[in-house]
Amino acid sequence: MTGKWRQGLTLIELLVVVTILAIVSLSLVPTAELITVRLLETQMQENLKAIRRAIRTWREDCEAAVEKEVHDYLTHSYGPPRRPEKTREVVLAIPDHLFYPTDIGMLTRAGVFSVTYLLPDNFESPTTWTSHTALFNHRAYLSAIPVNPFVQGPVWVQYYANNPASATLWEGGIIKGSPGIGVFDVGVPTSSADMRGFVQALDGTYYRDW
Repeated sequence: MTGKWRQGLTLIELLVVVTILAIVSLSLVPTAELITVRLLETQMQENLKAIRRAIRTWREDCEAAVEKEVHDYLTHSYGPPRRPEKTREVVLAIPDHLFYPTDIGMLTRAGVFSVTYLLPDNFESPTTWTSHTALFNHRAYLSAIPVNPFVQGPVWVQYYANNPASATLWEGGIIKGSPGIGVFDVGVPTSSADMRGFVQALDGTYYRDW
């Protein structure tokens, strides 16, 4: 009798252990998923920062290169009289969107980027304006466009400086939508399909607003 009782008790204990292990395993699944999502979010934030930093640096380098060319022209070719002191005035008159890359793919390769500016026949009482072109010999600011970790590919939204409300989807070099002029920012795709269902962050914010 004692032996049978002991055998039954062992079986009950085994069932209890199995049940506990099953409960623990089930509780670990959501935790593991949360950790994975958090890691993906961190990577996405870092990748967005990298692209934005590259755009900002391009913008700064482009304006500096254009300013140098304008100064050289006003110093050696304009006039007479020469007007190098008007350099900053000319540069500030250039629309801001012309200093930004056409698309983020340009950040990954060296090349020549042109910026158009206007010069008056004279600065005191101008009657005509002449179009000139300054060249920006840009470097590659990124070795490659960072991936969107939620889709495992370089899929981002491009926003344009000439119309911040306009946007296109940049997907591995393919641009979907009607582009504006000068990409000044990037973001996360707004479509749930483009994000494979991931639209809301763990903190309650939406990825499209990052």
